[in-house]
Amino acid sequence: MRSLFWAFWLVFAATVAASADGYRDFNIGIALANRGAYQDAIGYLSQAIKESDLPEHLRAVAFIARGKALGAEGKPEDAIADFSAAIKLNPSNSEAYVQRCNTYLGKNKLAEAVADCSMVVQLEPLSWSERNARNQIYLQMRRDDDAIADYAAAAAQHPQSSDILKSQAVALRMAGRFDEARKSAQAAHDLDRYWAGPYEELGLIDFAQGSFENALQNFREALDLQRGTGRIDEYLYIGMTQFAMGHFSDAATSFKSGIDPQYLPSVVFMFYAIMQSRDHGTVPADVASSFLNYTGDFKPLVLLYLGKGSLTDALKLTGPDSALLPLDRCTASFLVGEWYGMQGNNADAERLLKQVIRACDVGLNMNRLASIELSRMH
Repeated sequence: MRSLFWAFWLVFAATVAASADGYRDFNIGIALANRGAYQDAIGYLSQAIKESDLPEHLRAVAFIARGKALGAEGKPEDAIADFSAAIKLNPSNSEAYVQRCNTYLGKNKLAEAVADCSMVVQLEPLSWSERNARNQIYLQMRRDDDAIADYAAAAAQHPQSSDILKSQAVALRMAGRFDEARKSAQAAHDLDRYWAGPYEELGLIDFAQGSFENALQNFREALDLQRGTGRIDEYLYIGMTQFAMGHFSDAATSFKSGIDPQYLPSVVFMFYAIMQSRDHGTVPADVASSFLNYTGDFKPLVLLYLGKGSLTDALKLTGPDSALLPLDRCTASFLVGEWYGMQGNNADAERLLKQVIRACDVGLNMNRLASIELSRMH
């Protein structure tokens, strides 16, 4: 009888120990993930998921944490599998849908991404950030009417939100509804006169309509209010406006002002490269060296502009199988078209610029710039 008692006791003690190990591995794994030690975190979290007797809601958290670590390690498919496992364990955990949405977005799987973002909106109907994230995907999918309707509903619920009104203006501009966009951006400005966002949006509306002097004024107002890396966008917009006006020397100065080697804003750099290549045939070595280790989505184009890349690789960014999101593909197509033009290949330059006009919303900078460049070629 005593031996039977000890047998039960040993089984119970082993179960408690395993559970304790599971909690320990879980806590260590979460701490390591928060510190950015992703490989070690993956090991501990895998052990916790495999061996522990954690409650299901904590197992779901472990799957989410491991999925984020796997994503950071460049394993998006494994990350998606973990987020899906978390959703199966706890379907009401909105964080799992958020992370899977973001991962799908990174893989350019827009339909899957918008479905997950819609689940987050369903679970957190009062969360503006998640509704906005879904609407940004709608705009990438050219579902402008869905985004506009959702922004209108949000604006009706929160009429004093300058953020919502400004976002609504973006959607209206991209749909070519410029008068409505201007009204919404102006309302956002009236609510918050010290925020750069409405000035920037008013400038983009002016740019899309060809009112370049007004656009410059609004972008400069935004620049005065911006801080940190936000100033880079304003230098980009100012430079693009000067470029559109044919003020190439001023544009080069603005683009150069927007270059920050710590931030590596590739699009600003490539516009600067266009200006330098037109005037001098090359990018200054001190500027070029900062971009040789650039690892962002536009890397093939950056290398092409540095004379160290493949045109074939750059062209892949412009096609239907591009890893870029649709709106970024418009930028890539314009920049490759410009590169062709600098090489004297007007036929291919014209083909790419016409592709921009066909594929990109009338409310986008690249559409307007492509039209201007085509007119300059003829």
